[in-house]
Amino acid sequence: YRPHQLTGIKQKLHALAKGSPLGRAGAKRLRGFVPNMRGRCPLMKSDIVPKKLSMLPRARELRRNMTPQEHKLWFGFLRDYPVKFYKQRIIECFIVDFYCSKAQLVIELDGGQHYTEQGQQYDTERTNILRKYHLQVLRFPNNAVDKNFEGVCQVIHQTVQERLGVNPDDLWEEE
Repeated sequence: YRPHQLTGIKQKLHALAKGSPLGRAGAKRLRGFVPNMRGRCPLMKSDIVPKKLSMLPRARELRRNMTPQEHKLWFGFLRDYPVKFYKQRIIECFIVDFYCSKAQLVIELDGGQHYTEQGQQYDTERTNILRKYHLQVLRFPNNAVDKNFEGVCQVIHQTVQERLGVNPDDLWEEE
């Protein structure tokens, strides 16, 4: 590389670190290009859902401190699943336990607090908001993961197949 090319590369890396694939100036230029994007870059993938970035520290904390059931489902099944899953993903102003963008699927593991009247109202409201993004929400009680782990994994696998419209065995042949 020539010296002036290195400067350009450093600028591009700095711009990428700022969060916009086109840098701060490029993102400002594009805001007027798509008026209803509210400042978001129009080059975003269509399956990306909005997220509240101020929740990122909390999401990171939850990723590091998973419940035993989340840990079991992540390391026993979802981490090596042929379709990419994310753990503790921010969607709008919520942190969901597991999220598959390709299948538009959210998986929630519910502890005891979800079975109170207030918890059920909150879960209903949250599910309705997630459905606005065409996401399907699967809910499992923690004891289902403890007592029927294979059954939970089978339901997840079948749902991913249905959402992607693929043959059950085709997902595992990619490995």
